[in-house]
Amino acid sequence: MKTIFINIPSYQDPEIWETVDNFYANAKYPERVYFGITNQTDNKELHQEVLARFLNVKMDIVDPGAIVGCQPARINSHKLYDNQDYYLNMDSHMRCIKNWDEELINDFEKLQKREGPSVITCYAAPYDKDENGVDIIEDIDYSTSFYMQEHNINHFKKFGIPQFCAYNQNYGIETPSPYISGHFFFTSRQAIIDSPFVKEIMFTEEEIFMAVRFFTAGYNLYNPKKTYVYHRYGRNGRKLFWEDFPDVWHKKDIESRNFASNVLQNNIVNNENGLLSKRTLSEFESYSGLRFSDRAFDESIIKNRIT
Repeated sequence: MKTIFINIPSYQDPEIWETVDNFYANAKYPERVYFGITNQTDNKELHQEVLARFLNVKMDIVDPGAIVGCQPARINSHKLYDNQDYYLNMDSHMRCIKNWDEELINDFEKLQKREGPSVITCYAAPYDKDENGVDIIEDIDYSTSFYMQEHNINHFKKFGIPQFCAYNQNYGIETPSPYISGHFFFTSRQAIIDSPFVKEIMFTEEEIFMAVRFFTAGYNLYNPKKTYVYHRYGRNGRKLFWEDFPDVWHKKDIESRNFASNVLQNNIVNNENGLLSKRTLSEFESYSGLRFSDRAFDESIIKNRIT
């Protein structure tokens, strides 16, 4: 009986329990799905009450501002991991298709058999809510991959940290990815052992940092063949960490970006918080079309044509 662990960092998110409910309601085998959640909230009693209703949900409920950054929050949630077979990292505002667990595992296993150790990732298709708070989830005939727009290119040239946007592609085949999404990646238990989260990494730079870490640990990166999950991008009115704690956030954000830039530009191999040693940074650069030392890139990555 294969099991899935879902790691979620949540900050003052009113949708967290809707997300949990949705993934259990749509799982073919909900008894095999386990959540580990770091919940920064100023409404602890309510969340404790709801938590008691779920057998397979573990949650560390902490004060807002207690943990700074996405990777530190993921590390904290990972403490609740109990050796489940598969690892799904995602956000607290997500939805899923019917039988998402069975389909994702089956497609992942076929991919691994064909391509070797892998990670499936993307900027998921969007969902939203209407004026009554009811989910709006459109039927779609695409999955998503990554590509660079002009503002992404400018960010890379300025800071040395590449960023990407979602690109819609046809169903039916996984495509190589240069990037890891912070709100959706699915992989094996072994991948998280081989490429654990890094406490020095905070926010936007974590996605390229995870991509290079997984790749240099020997894992292939793929965009999915279909849509399994949805992500809510527009969340007007929701509290955000960097607005509630701007001074703390700004300082940590600069430190994190400098840390990531130093590792990537200077090819620092370190199992704990640097690159890994199964493959080289040069191999990742040849694969992705990015070059960190001089912040250059190949046209293929802009056009979503990496191979």
